[in-house]
Amino acid sequence: MSTPSTDRLNASNLSVGYQVNGGAQATLSQLNLAIRAGEFVCLLGPNGTGKSTLIRTLAGIQAPLSGELKLEGHCYKKISPRERARRVSIVFTDLLPVGMMDAYSFTALGRHPHSGWMGRLSQTDHTQIQWALEAAGAAHLRERQVSELSDGERQKVAIARALAQE
Repeated sequence: MSTPSTDRLNASNLSVGYQVNGGAQATLSQLNLAIRAGEFVCLLGPNGTGKSTLIRTLAGIQAPLSGELKLEGHCYKKISPRERARRVSIVFTDLLPVGMMDAYSFTALGRHPHSGWMGRLSQTDHTQIQWALEAAGAAHLRERQVSELSDGERQKVAIARALAQE
C-alpha cells in the first residue's frame, strides 16, 4: 500500500454489500486498497461477485457495510455529497435516459457540482466542457442528440461528462 499523502482514494478493511431482511449481506469483505491520482485500475471478475457494488461504494453512491473509506485523506462520511461530486466522477455502462439533449449539454451536466445555485455556466465551465469533449474524442459529436448516438459514441460523451466534472 502506498503512502496516504500520495493516495487519492483509500479503503481499509472495507466490506460492501446490501442490507437484507434487517441484516448485512456482504458481497466483498476485508478489502484494502489505495488508488493514486492518474492511475487506471481494472476490476475483473465473474458476474454477481460485487464489482458494481464495490464501484458504487467507492464513488460514495452506496454506504459501506463496514471499514473505512477515505478520499484524499478525509473520511467519506465527513465529505458533503456536493464536495464528493466535485472530486469523484464515474461512468457506468448502463444507458442513461437523456431525453432531448445534445452531447454538449450532456457533457455540461458534469459541471453541475461547480455551478452556483442558479446553475449558470461560466466561461471557465465552457472551456472545461470543450476540453473534456476533445479529450474524450467526442468534440465532433457536440451538436448531436445523445439519443441518436451509437453505444460507443454515447460512452465517449459519458467519459467527457466525467472529465468535465474534474
